[in-house]
Amino acid sequence: MKSFYFPYQRHVGTLLFGFFLLLQHQTLSAQMLINPAAEGGFELGPTFADNGWTVATVNTNQRNKWFVGTAPSPTFPTRCAYISRDAQGQRWSYQDDSASVTHIYRTITLPAGVPTFTLSFDWAGEGGIQELNPPRFDELIVSLSPVSYTPTTAYPNGYTGALPSPNLFVGRFQAEDELQHAVLTLNQNLGNCTFPAKWRLIFTWVNYDDDIADAENPPAAIDNVSLVCNPINLTINHPPNQCEGLGNILYSATPVPSGDNKGVFTVTPEAQIYNYTEGSVFLGLGTYNYYDLYGAPWPQYKGTATFEASEAPPGDYTILYTYTTPSCVLRSLMR
Repeated sequence: MKSFYFPYQRHVGTLLFGFFLLLQHQTLSAQMLINPAAEGGFELGPTFADNGWTVATVNTNQRNKWFVGTAPSPTFPTRCAYISRDAQGQRWSYQDDSASVTHIYRTITLPAGVPTFTLSFDWAGEGGIQELNPPRFDELIVSLSPVSYTPTTAYPNGYTGALPSPNLFVGRFQAEDELQHAVLTLNQNLGNCTFPAKWRLIFTWVNYDDDIADAENPPAAIDNVSLVCNPINLTINHPPNQCEGLGNILYSATPVPSGDNKGVFTVTPEAQIYNYTEGSVFLGLGTYNYYDLYGAPWPQYKGTATFEASEAPPGDYTILYTYTTPSCVLRSLMR
């Protein structure tokens, strides 16, 4: 009887590769890009510069401006960033009939291969809305921009809250005078699939020069800003070695695809491997969708595949699980 040799099971060096890949993802999962107990909490000093934040130059020309301090106490019990109408930021209060567009931002480096990030922060701010076409909001806006972009006094889109291009809209916040906690997922295509990418995280306060009837203080304040990585740990599970004629090999992988994410197994050299993939019949050399094959005997589920070892010539084969998200393609290779 001729034996099938699958080097992902008998080569120690390959097993170490798989272990290294997993270790790398575990390291990324613990990586915090903005620390809420330090720079994200404005606890490194009494100025924005002390905490690694930049105040847009347009801030100095606005009546309502960003400050670091404790004026919003007791809503915010420690130092935070807030809007004030006063020259020295004495009060957490804004002048609603004096138009202002003002920003603070910091540069962040997104590690390569991480498809999503979680941004969270504490916030409060009433503001208001004037029912026009488009509507006008006094509100807090969160955005991402390329590092080549410097925020300006241009007003956001009244319907969407988005700052002008090339900014990416993240969220808008208003009508809360008590402490709130926001948790947002950054899952846009941020250009960090293969290499690290730099972006600016921007917090913007905007109010118009109209005396909005329902405008109320206080304006925006933020604290405990946190940004953490959400890497995907890819693993492939398989049974022991199999010999010719003893059957086929069922593989499973984690994570199991969901939503817009896809997971596909392929094999090299060319041989048949059956996936549950919801879509095209032919996905590559020897890779097929189970549901479009007449008489295929193996029920497949998302995140699984069957390698038709009983029909493949003896030899060494490489199994590749490719996991694709809307922003990244990640691979876990087992030989």
